[in-house]
Order: sequence, then structure tokens, then C-alpha cells
Amino acid sequence: MPEKKSVWGTSLYTIFFMTFLTALFISLLSALFLKTRPRILVNESYDFKSAILHAAGDGGSGADRNAVIALFDSSVREKKLPEGRGLYYKVALENGTTAYVFPFRGGGLWGEIEGVLGYNATLTEITGFDILKQNETPGLGGRITEAWFKDQFRGKSGPFTQIVTGEEASGDSPASFQAVTGATATSAAVQSMLNDVIRNRVDALRTVPEEER
Repeated sequence: MPEKKSVWGTSLYTIFFMTFLTALFISLLSALFLKTRPRILVNESYDFKSAILHAAGDGGSGADRNAVIALFDSSVREKKLPEGRGLYYKVALENGTTAYVFPFRGGGLWGEIEGVLGYNATLTEITGFDILKQNETPGLGGRITEAWFKDQFRGKSGPFTQIVTGEEASGDSPASFQAVTGATATSAAVQSMLNDVIRNRVDALRTVPEEER
């Protein structure tokens, strides 16, 4: 009988000890999250503003943080698309022209992908493309954040009807792009998201008179 009580007491001790450790670590993580949240929000805001400017073709990447924020605040206006089709950003470029940037999000292979796509004043040519968030495989699908992948869209029009694969292949045509080798599913997800932006948001803005955009 004493032996049974000892075993029962050991089990209770283990349960209470693990509960205590769990509560302790949850409290520490919560405190760390609350302490760093303001900085995280500031960094996310900066990344978003930088991406908008980069997609518009007006810098943003690698520039001084304060300069990026000041440029965004002075040159970017948030606007609504007709028929409730979401938001877009009108960017007054330093060269005197205008660009329009459309945020997007969609499912990738392992999680949600968020990005922005920019078009010129006549909505005929892509000015830039950037990725804000992604959870794709490092070294494979995660390479959609690399400059070579993003920069290939600049100057094209879309929609994209072809994904080119293979190191020797070329995605130079206006309706194609070079996929990430070994990440066909992620590349196809990007194609689907970009085409959705073009057909539902860019086309919607094309119906708006230029002076009202």
C-alpha cells in the first residue's frame, strides 16, 4: 500500500512539474512577444512601404529607412478599386509619372504568400514585383524572394500563360516567366496569384478614367 502511494505521489509531482514548466515558458514567450511587438509592427510597416516603392519602380530596396518612409508618406496614396475589388496604391514617381501597385495574397505550397505587383501609368507594363511574406521551402520555393526571380517580371504585361522550366530555357516573352528550378508548385502558385491580380484588379482599374484613378 505505501508503495502505491509513492507511485501516485511521483505521478502527481511529474504532472505538477510539467504544468509549472509549461506555464513558465508560455509566460516568458508571451512577455517576449509583447515586448518586441511594437518593433515587429514598425519593421513590417517599413517592409511594406519599401515593397510598394520597389514595385512602383521608385526605389525602396536598400535605401535609408527614414528616406523610404518619407518618400512613401509623400508620394503614395491608398485608393479603392471599383465594385469592392480591394485596394491599390497610387504612387507619384520622382520622374513625374505615376505607377499603380496592387497587393495580393494566396496559397503557396506550404503556406500563404503575400506580395505586391506594380504597373505603369497606362497599365500596360509591369514596373515591379515583390514578395512580402512566404513560407516556401528554403533553397527551393523560397527563392521567389531572390532578385533574379522578381526582376524578370519588370517590363512584361501579363497575364502569364506559360511557366518556363529548365536552366537553359528562357522566359523572355511577355506572357511567360522563368520558374524556380525544383519548385514548380510554388512557381505555379505565383502564376495563379499574379494572373488573378491582373484579371480582377488591374483590369478593373483600366475601366476607370485616367483622371479618376
